[in-house]
Amino acid sequence: MTSEDKNPPPIFLDISPDAKPIEMESLCMNCMKNGNTTILLTRIPFFREVMISRFECPHCGLNNNSIQFAGEYPAKGVHFELHVKSPEDLNRRIVKSCHCVIKVPAIELEIPGPTQGDSISTIEGVLEQAYEGLKTAEQTPQLVEFLENLQQCAKGLVQFDFIIDDPSGNSFIENPVAPTKDPSLDVSFYNRTPEQNESIGLMAKPQADQFQVDDDSSEHIDSVFSQDNQVMTFPTTCPVCSTEGTMRSCTLVIPHFKEIVIMAFNCQQCSYHNGEVMVGGAVSPKARKITLACDCQNDLNREVLKSETASIAIPDCELELIPGTLGGKFTTIEGLLKDIHKNLKDNNPFVKGDSAVNDSSKFDGILNSLEQYRKNEKPFTIIIEDPLSNSYIQEYGENDKIQIVDTERTFEQNEALGINDMKTEEYITEHGAVYSQPKGLARKEEDKTETEAENKDEKPAESKE
Repeated sequence: MTSEDKNPPPIFLDISPDAKPIEMESLCMNCMKNGNTTILLTRIPFFREVMISRFECPHCGLNNNSIQFAGEYPAKGVHFELHVKSPEDLNRRIVKSCHCVIKVPAIELEIPGPTQGDSISTIEGVLEQAYEGLKTAEQTPQLVEFLENLQQCAKGLVQFDFIIDDPSGNSFIENPVAPTKDPSLDVSFYNRTPEQNESIGLMAKPQADQFQVDDDSSEHIDSVFSQDNQVMTFPTTCPVCSTEGTMRSCTLVIPHFKEIVIMAFNCQQCSYHNGEVMVGGAVSPKARKITLACDCQNDLNREVLKSETASIAIPDCELELIPGTLGGKFTTIEGLLKDIHKNLKDNNPFVKGDSAVNDSSKFDGILNSLEQYRKNEKPFTIIIEDPLSNSYIQEYGENDKIQIVDTERTFEQNEALGINDMKTEEYITEHGAVYSQPKGLARKEEDKTETEAENKDEKPAESKE
């Protein structure tokens, strides 16, 4: 086997004048004679892999151009909501796929994906294109009023919300303050429905058959899943191509911490892979803040568990990652820095390339600092804050330099986690049984009550003496 066989050339190359397109004959649907089709598989900045095609018929003169997304679909859809507060927000660049829907609720505007197709533009450009498209329609009083409101939005005379919802996950809105959180931009990801999978060309996830689990099956399942350190496998559907794959799961117990579940999925069909770490047990009563000053290789080798609800801050380079970034991770400090570097570089395309803004030096400085931290060339401090206390950094001995502070959660944190809506006392089940609270919590309450009673009994005795 030659080296070329081991390392085949990539199919999608960076766009350049030297790129060689593919040419072929194809049927002209206008005159039914053969024309020429030119196809270029390339990688465009901000837009991942695309297929650019052009058809031209020398017989009847028909010609057209098209651009199609040709890479793999992300595992989840994406939802952007930008609060446009000034004319500067209209200059934000966006990437939109043909599957995304654009909405401006303030004027009841909705632009379906195929209307403007796959494109790279700005918010102002999208609104102006919508204005030009509607201006040629028959003018009615309602349409005239709508066009006036649309033009006010396009010129930045009023504040409004600009929403992009893309089930394919291939749309993007520029964050001018990346990698810092944009206060005007809310980004969320969601699992696609079977209908959305079909709409973007993926197979719908097969519906599970209805079945009942008897007592014997339940006991067998409990016996299998109660064994620690055992790798379990069970079939599951790939979220990208919807083919059947295998999910591997293992339960581990971190000493002096909690029980965690590590899950890994790898699809043999489309090569999609994903890892996830979940923390088991009850909800912790307090939030936790962990601070570590890293100044040696041993600190970089410390194991770290970062839950989905944890935020990360590195004050030395003014970096702060909001909860949900990177998901759940069980790695080392060095591995966490590597993942942060990759995440910032891959998910902020507008600060790279020829069209990058002039003030991207701060972003480059953060990336360079992360590399220096990872190579132990510069000391730094990392702070992990978790409202559920589900994060952990390995400690070396009792007098370790890790600082751990437990604090009360705020009302806003409880609201975001859904804790304020939980009812754990006097819960009435369908069968009429009254549920007060879990046994573990009840046991703690009993111990607390007994301790208070003992203290009350001791205090009078001391006063008599």
